[in-house]
Amino acid sequence: MAYPEGFEEYLIKYVNKDGLYQSGLPFETEDKYFLVKMTREEANSLIAEDDDYDDDGNLRDEVKEEYEDRHAEEDDLEE
Repeated sequence: MAYPEGFEEYLIKYVNKDGLYQSGLPFETEDKYFLVKMTREEANSLIAEDDDYDDDGNLRDEVKEEYEDRHAEEDDLEE
Protein backbone atom coordinates (compact mmCIF):
# COMPACT_ATOMS: atom_id res chain seq x y z
CA MET A 1 0.00 0.00 0.00
CA ALA A 2 2.94 2.32 0.56
CA TYR A 3 3.98 2.12 -3.09
CA PRO A 4 0.81 1.85 -5.23
CA GLU A 5 2.59 3.27 -8.27
CA GLY A 6 5.68 1.10 -8.07
CA PHE A 7 9.02 1.48 -6.31
CA GLU A 8 11.27 3.32 -8.73
CA GLU A 9 10.39 6.90 -7.80
CA TYR A 10 10.87 6.14 -4.09
CA LEU A 11 14.41 4.84 -4.33
CA ILE A 12 16.91 6.74 -2.24
CA LYS A 13 20.51 7.18 -3.39
CA TYR A 14 23.26 7.01 -0.79
CA VAL A 15 27.00 6.41 -0.45
CA ASN A 16 27.87 3.12 1.24
CA LYS A 17 30.74 2.52 3.66
CA ASP A 18 33.12 1.90 0.74
CA GLY A 19 32.29 5.25 -0.87
CA LEU A 20 30.23 3.69 -3.66
CA TYR A 21 26.85 5.00 -4.75
CA GLN A 22 23.94 2.69 -3.98
CA SER A 23 20.17 2.94 -4.06
CA GLY A 24 17.58 1.51 -1.72
CA LEU A 25 13.87 1.45 -1.01
CA PRO A 26 12.79 2.78 2.39
CA PHE A 27 10.45 0.60 4.40
CA GLU A 28 9.16 1.73 7.76
CA THR A 29 7.36 -0.15 10.51
CA GLU A 30 6.18 1.15 13.87
CA ASP A 31 9.51 0.24 15.46
CA LYS A 32 12.11 0.28 12.72
CA TYR A 33 13.24 1.95 9.52
CA PHE A 34 14.74 -0.28 6.84
CA LEU A 35 16.51 0.56 3.62
CA VAL A 36 16.28 -2.36 1.20
CA LYS A 37 19.18 -2.27 -1.26
CA MET A 38 17.63 -2.16 -4.73
CA THR A 39 18.57 -0.90 -8.16
CA ARG A 40 16.17 0.85 -10.52
CA GLU A 41 16.19 -2.25 -12.73
CA GLU A 42 15.32 -4.51 -9.79
CA ALA A 43 12.49 -2.20 -8.74
CA ASN A 44 10.99 -2.25 -12.23
CA SER A 45 11.46 -6.02 -12.54
CA LEU A 46 9.66 -6.69 -9.25
CA ILE A 47 6.64 -4.68 -10.38
CA ALA A 48 6.62 -6.20 -13.88
CA GLU A 49 6.54 -9.71 -12.40
CA ASP A 50 3.88 -8.94 -9.77
CA ASP A 51 0.32 -9.71 -10.90
CA ASP A 52 -1.01 -7.15 -8.40
CA TYR A 53 0.30 -4.36 -10.67
CA ASP A 54 -0.96 -3.45 -14.15
CA ASP A 55 1.16 -2.94 -17.27
CA ASP A 56 1.77 0.71 -16.29
CA GLY A 57 3.22 -0.33 -12.92
CA ASN A 58 0.22 0.78 -10.85
CA LEU A 59 -1.46 -1.31 -8.18
CA ARG A 60 -4.69 -2.71 -9.61
CA ASP A 61 -7.83 -1.11 -8.12
CA GLU A 62 -9.33 -4.43 -7.01
CA VAL A 63 -6.10 -5.39 -5.24
CA LYS A 64 -5.89 -2.00 -3.55
CA GLU A 65 -9.49 -2.34 -2.32
CA GLU A 66 -8.79 -5.86 -1.03
CA TYR A 67 -5.73 -4.65 0.93
CA GLU A 68 -7.63 -1.66 2.31
CA ASP A 69 -10.49 -3.91 3.45
CA ARG A 70 -8.10 -6.40 5.02
CA HIS A 71 -6.20 -3.71 6.91
CA ALA A 72 -9.42 -2.04 8.04
CA GLU A 73 -10.51 -5.36 9.53
CA GLU A 74 -7.15 -5.72 11.32
CA ASP A 75 -7.47 -2.18 12.68
CA ASP A 76 -10.96 -2.99 13.97
CA LEU A 77 -9.61 -6.06 15.79
CA GLU A 78 -6.89 -3.98 17.48
CA GLU A 79 -9.42 -1.52 18.91
